[in-house]
Amino acid sequence: MNVQSKSIVVETLSEPPIRPFDNEVKNKIKPQENNEASTSNQFVIEIDSSLFSNESGIVKKYLIYVRQNQNNNMSEITLNGTYMEAWNNVSIDYLALEIPINSSTKSLMKNDGNISVLVGNETICLNKSIKTTPCNGPLKPSTIYKLIVGGCTIAGCTHVLSEQFKTRIVLLPPNKPGSSKGWVVVFPILAIAIVAILATWKRKTLGKMINRKIRKIEKNSEDLGISSISLSSIYVTPLMSEKQYIACQGPLENTCEDFWDMIIQYGVKKIVMLTRTEERNPHNPSQTLSKCYRYFPDKKGQFVRFNRVVVEVLDVDNQTNVDLEIRHLLIKADNIEYRVFHYFFTGWPDFSAVEPQKLLDLIQNINSHGKNQLSSVERSKEALFIPIVVHCSAGVGRTGTYIAVDIIMRLIDREQKNLLTMKLDVMGIVYQLRQDRGKMVQTKDQYMLANRCVEEYLKQTNRLNDILQQSSLYENVSMDSTKYNNNASTKSSLNYANKNEYSPSEAGNHVYLTNSVSPSTH
Repeated sequence: MNVQSKSIVVETLSEPPIRPFDNEVKNKIKPQENNEASTSNQFVIEIDSSLFSNESGIVKKYLIYVRQNQNNNMSEITLNGTYMEAWNNVSIDYLALEIPINSSTKSLMKNDGNISVLVGNETICLNKSIKTTPCNGPLKPSTIYKLIVGGCTIAGCTHVLSEQFKTRIVLLPPNKPGSSKGWVVVFPILAIAIVAILATWKRKTLGKMINRKIRKIEKNSEDLGISSISLSSIYVTPLMSEKQYIACQGPLENTCEDFWDMIIQYGVKKIVMLTRTEERNPHNPSQTLSKCYRYFPDKKGQFVRFNRVVVEVLDVDNQTNVDLEIRHLLIKADNIEYRVFHYFFTGWPDFSAVEPQKLLDLIQNINSHGKNQLSSVERSKEALFIPIVVHCSAGVGRTGTYIAVDIIMRLIDREQKNLLTMKLDVMGIVYQLRQDRGKMVQTKDQYMLANRCVEEYLKQTNRLNDILQQSSLYENVSMDSTKYNNNASTKSSLNYANKNEYSPSEAGNHVYLTNSVSPSTH
């Protein structure tokens, strides 16, 4: 008599996935060059979900690494680093995305079973110094890349190398007919370069440039021939922002010469001053507090001397209706003459906030001012290489708020197709500014001002509905959702939260401009 035994389930040990054949890799990892979301800073890649089989064990996740070194055709990671290390060294690969293969991955899949991955759409990266933390920061324009795609079981990962793809070139606005001749435009730029070279040759470098796009500006007392000095400045180049900033405290009486040296050294064209020289003490209104030394003259034709530096006012435009004074200044130092615009905004008391529209108008006014005097080549150079100096009194509260809102406005101004796929995290931007310079955006009111400016600017530019109605085709997914704060809101693409206190370490108080919101850990 035959007796049927009970079924026995035997679970064999897992191994890393079997490596696909080269033709399978070519057919199952497809760069989407003609996709509208593939731009100068990001690229769409479609990955067939059957790229790695489950024969050796269940595939738990995909790892997406980005490679710039086209001479390296190995599928394994030979030199792994962070996003910022890879930005400065093309030999380094970096981890951009970690995609879990579970029910949440369905939101990434198209009808044909392909996983749509958008590489380069994050505006901020947390823990960017940790190699194992994904950072899907923007790609470089007009640059050739490859992806290393890893399929991972619990036993390990198998990696394959994709075909190369190239990001689009950044197109400059065309010159207006008859506006300038090419070789006439070149000479002013050469002159600026020569002046910068001479200034660097004559004196040691004013600033010690620190890698990873965050560079502190300091002066050595031996270079200056005085006892000691600190400009208390930091050089900031936010991810995915074409603009660079120097955030600093208001000059003191004994740092004015060094402040103007910094302006010349870094080719600054615009200085934004967000504090009065004296302001009332909020705790004692009858008392005034010194906030910043008067490092520039008041009226046209006047000049002031700081040792070897002379500052003269060429022109003044008092816009009293908006609390703004615009001065065109001439700086003379070591037989060098340099011109710069100075924007003195007097309508923003310390530790406080202004009306959102007033700040938006101020930023737009400053950004557009003086552009008519520049050619398209010079405008492009100004946007990419020349920092704008922003300071208040301590150089953190009002300064950080101004920079944060300016960054957000520029990101919102991007093309429609970029806006729809871009992940813009306001808290992340503020968090990064605070990483670069402590206490940037100093109070709750200033932080909420930045959030209100986002909403107001979206309405003003008729982009709010675009954000609220965008699709959920692209999404960044984290493997371990338990590490996020349980209170983090993921219900809306545009999420405002009111809390009694502002802390950059909390998971609330977000404004996300993204088609699919993931929790954040700022």
